[in-house]
Amino acid sequence: MTGMANKNILLIEPGYKNKYPPLGLMKIAQYHGPQGKRDRVLFIKGQDRSVLMEAWDRIYITTLFSFEFAKIAESIDFAIRVANNQKSRIFVGGIAASLMHDEFINKEEWNGIRFIKGLLGESPFSSMKTQIFILMM
Repeated sequence: MTGMANKNILLIEPGYKNKYPPLGLMKIAQYHGPQGKRDRVLFIKGQDRSVLMEAWDRIYITTLFSFEFAKIAESIDFAIRVANNQKSRIFVGGIAASLMHDEFINKEEWNGIRFIKGLLGESPFSSMKTQIFILMM
């Protein structure tokens, strides 16, 4: 196993109503899960307070509709609480994060969070490092 195995990975879908599964988070779950790095992966929708009692190595948030910015913002603020303000552990990607990239990166209280624009071509971390893009979640 390599460096990142057996980590706690939290996947968050904001609490908006939609009938489609979050494909981006599903791909990240596959990357980290039993067939991948064998990390422990947990998916939540909205703000599930049960995750506050655990330490999370990485938190991924998907974004779908730009008109749901308020719900997305709630999820990001919740993730900051979950991560004990360790914002570098938080990755935000998807359609709204790509289309409204500047609005996300310009919010001062979110400095340190990794906002990803575009598609996932490699591991989420490698994609950030090389500015290859994360999946339209």
